Amino acid sequence: MERACSPFVRAESPRHATVEMHADRPTERASRHRSRPALHLPGVLPFLLLLCSAGCDALVARPAVVVEREEWSFGRTPGTVLKTPHYQLHTTCTDRVFLELAPRVLETAFTEYQKLIPQDAPPGERMKIYLFASRMEWERFTRQTTGPRAATYLKIRSGGYEEDGVTVLHYSKRGPTLSILAHEGFHQYLTMSGRRGVPAWLNEGLACQFEAFDLDKHGWPVFDPKANTIRRQNLREALEKDRIIPLSELLTMDAGSAVRGGEVRTQSYYAQLWGLLLYLQESPRVNPDSVGFGRLLAEIGTEQMRQAGRLARTASVATDEQLISADEAVFRFYVTHDLDDFEKRYRAFLRTLAGL
Repeated sequence: MERACSPFVRAESPRHATVEMHADRPTERASRHRSRPALHLPGVLPFLLLLCSAGCDALVARPAVVVEREEWSFGRTPGTVLKTPHYQLHTTCTDRVFLELAPRVLETAFTEYQKLIPQDAPPGERMKIYLFASRMEWERFTRQTTGPRAATYLKIRSGGYEEDGVTVLHYSKRGPTLSILAHEGFHQYLTMSGRRGVPAWLNEGLACQFEAFDLDKHGWPVFDPKANTIRRQNLREALEKDRIIPLSELLTMDAGSAVRGGEVRTQSYYAQLWGLLLYLQESPRVNPDSVGFGRLLAEIGTEQMRQAGRLARTASVATDEQLISADEAVFRFYVTHDLDDFEKRYRAFLRTLAGL
């Protein structure tokens, strides 16, 4: 799954890596820009495991996403290509219910991405996804296509990665896999929209907002960022066991540094980013810095944002006599320079979010 952060990392520490935490094991992903790693712990709700509880008739109650189907194969393994208006999904998966749901989840998520970050122009091509039925196939594809970076990707226990605008993952269970697709889809959307240099804390935190969703009575996803039970559980554990990562450190971390810190630190990292982005999107009554964050969303990944970050970095040398990271600089320019005051309010919000 995809995730990225700054400071920038070398090729062996891929920019967007998704680490998904199921109840029993993590999943990791790596993404397109090698400069910045990212991991994610999707909050997969039980509803995703009950996708057909309303019966298969519910899935066709609304106009279907137009899907073109073609035969495809990976080596000797037969598969299918599913083409939707914005995605081209190559898969060896044979779960028929999943294959019916995936196009509508992807396209509904795409609509939500557009609401959050409007595109200047329609994407020029479909976003490619390779979804393999088994880890063995996923590993083989990874070795064939990612060269020396394969060693990093193969450390992913369950999940996938994104590189050069292509998402690669393997099937685990219906719900978790759909959650990964929605999370990764956001990263792909930013890439295909030409949004560059997006800070890891922002990129990953926003992607986490698409991990949790319910299905309406017609079988269409309804995203609910706060209903992310896994993230909430991980956040609660981090708070109770005093494992919260300080804000100044959180803003400069990336997927690689989180993973190198171990599974527990990775869980805390993504749970805190989930909570951070929820807090930043609260009303001014709850978060006085929300107006500045709104400006950041309007300029995300643009030259204006990058220039603002450069100005903030230069200013940090003059005022604090130290050069802050590019990712922290963006936060300071748009959100607040007073990290101490913000962190007090942010931590109080996290406790409420975790039910403490």
